[in-house]
Amino acid sequence: MSLLSSDIPPGPALPQNVASKAVVETQNLRKVFKDFWGRPKAVALDNISLKLHPGEVCALIGPNGSGKTTLIKILLGLLYPTGGSAQVFGDNCFEISNKARIGFLPENNYFYEHLTGLETLHFHGKLLGLPKKERKERVEYVLEITRMKNEAHRTLSQYSLGMTRRMGIAQALLADPELLILDEPTNGLDPVGIDETHKLIDHLKQRGKTILICTHLLAETEDICNHIGVLLQGKMLTQGSLKDLYQEHQTESMKELFLKVIRDAQGPEYSTLNFSKDTQNQSDPQEETDPSIPSIGLEQNDEQPHSEGTTGPDQDYLDSLSKD
Repeated sequence: MSLLSSDIPPGPALPQNVASKAVVETQNLRKVFKDFWGRPKAVALDNISLKLHPGEVCALIGPNGSGKTTLIKILLGLLYPTGGSAQVFGDNCFEISNKARIGFLPENNYFYEHLTGLETLHFHGKLLGLPKKERKERVEYVLEITRMKNEAHRTLSQYSLGMTRRMGIAQALLADPELLILDEPTNGLDPVGIDETHKLIDHLKQRGKTILICTHLLAETEDICNHIGVLLQGKMLTQGSLKDLYQEHQTESMKELFLKVIRDAQGPEYSTLNFSKDTQNQSDPQEETDPSIPSIGLEQNDEQPHSEGTTGPDQDYLDSLSKD
């Protein structure tokens, strides 16, 4: 069953006073990890500035180790920044009262596998402090929009990776958060599940939700995101709308844009590899030889060594073993 926009329950409406005030804002954000002696060991974030408004879907893309997860942890209040500032809903990211307004889907889900899907959502609803009536309504709603209603009475130990991922999305949406942070949201989903998740994200965007996504799927960013940030070694190389970035970097696709930005930052030595036959022949010592350099290898007429009848220290050692 496909997930069309008309299939999604409307859900609670947003307050009428939602303004264009930034939901997420970082200014010159830095994070330096130190060793046991307090000496700088690695710069995870280097002067990152980012601003997201209601209704924006932003994708953070970059190679492994570029700082995406570190940025997420700071926004969630799980890491202290070394410098700069990070604000969520206009407050310091460590403000406890704002935690219920944030939904988070980690890269790997951690659930109690002996619980059913329904029990899992009610358990998390109690942790969020939702009243019983509201919790029941929200559980039914998130099960419906994630297409997990028919699987709600099965234990999580019986779930596939894709079903577990859907349950993670349902859990992240349980409190109807204004800010969603999704780390690899389509990981493990089949093509139908990916398409339904994209439509769900688009539906949430239309309702004014702000969504921050970490993903390695470049095509996914083109389908659902209206803001892109490219990270490399803790630096924000470029960010903005896809249309503006395509025009700025003279590219036509997300893949072309990403590779161009990354390779320009890394330098010419990381440009496209040359696997041409001419290059291989030039590096082959048998193709070109300098007559001024004496040959030190076996000539063509020299007899090649054979494994049978080989003499020497190795063969003497093997003979001694066979005699014992």
